[in-house]
Amino acid sequence: MPTLSILIVNWNTRDLLLACLASIREFPPSVPFETIVVDNASADRSAEAVRSAFPEIKLIESGRNTGYAAGNNLAFSEACGEFLLTLNPDTEMRAGTLDAALDALRRHPGSGAVGVRQIGNDGGVQSSVRGFPSLLGILGDVLG
Repeated sequence: MPTLSILIVNWNTRDLLLACLASIREFPPSVPFETIVVDNASADRSAEAVRSAFPEIKLIESGRNTGYAAGNNLAFSEACGEFLLTLNPDTEMRAGTLDAALDALRRHPGSGAVGVRQIGNDGGVQSSVRGFPSLLGILGDVLG
């Protein structure tokens, strides 16, 4: 049984998805894991590309675009891991990221989720967590 299930919902992002999957292959967690891709009826031949380049991945072809939430629900229903990771197809892993996230969850067993630092294409940290928007917060973003 896998310790980690990596769940990706895809719709017409073949090249990004392939780069994401390649990064998981390059920087896998040190624990047993599975990767499940739900393809929401992509027209860009994403499913065919995944089958060809990543035969070890469980590919679910939904037959129609059911949306992100329904795609994740489908992936959740097939996942066997103790821990579940929802991953967007435009994400690329770095060395140690998956192990660090799992370690954080194990050190804090009361936690239901963990977030990781998101690094943009420019190398800068992207904000991924914040409170509800406020005028003061927006001004702070605009003015730096």
